[in-house]
Amino acid sequence: MKKKKTYNHLDVNERYLIAVLRVKRLGIREIVRELVRSPSSISQKFQRNAPPILKGYYLAHRAHQRYVLRNQQRVRGLRLKTKKIRSYVTRHLKMDWSPELISGRLTHLSPHQTINHEAIYQWIYLESTELIGYLVRHHRKRFSFRHTHRHAQNQIPGCVSINQRSKVIHRRKQFGH
Repeated sequence: MKKKKTYNHLDVNERYLIAVLRVKRLGIREIVRELVRSPSSISQKFQRNAPPILKGYYLAHRAHQRYVLRNQQRVRGLRLKTKKIRSYVTRHLKMDWSPELISGRLTHLSPHQTINHEAIYQWIYLESTELIGYLVRHHRKRFSFRHTHRHAQNQIPGCVSINQRSKVIHRRKQFGH
């Protein structure tokens, strides 16, 4: 069975340890052995978080600030990037197109501006809630089975209640009794 790869981001303490080891002029391989990380991830941290002026130095507090800023900006990104795409989606939703159809058509018309139908749904439910009513199948409030109305009439037409059957049936002499 194949082991699933997982990745844990560096915390502040690991970043300070990297900075200390870097000041001691240790190479990436020695730092990797200390942290028990892959060489590529540590190398990536040096390239991504190196200060623009002092190449080769690693400032832990600055690296962590950059990491936090990138993480915050990643979350805040718009689902549908441009105003042109948002207006295209809005216009076609009002024409009763589904997000799947809009996504497929936009991919066909301009391959460089593709969007996923799931991104359209997320944009509608999180940012443009006034468009929920235009969805072909928008979510309605659902009730559990316990609160549904029972059938007022029998489902079997011409059904005779057990209480109204004749006494012969209780003897069970014929098939069907």
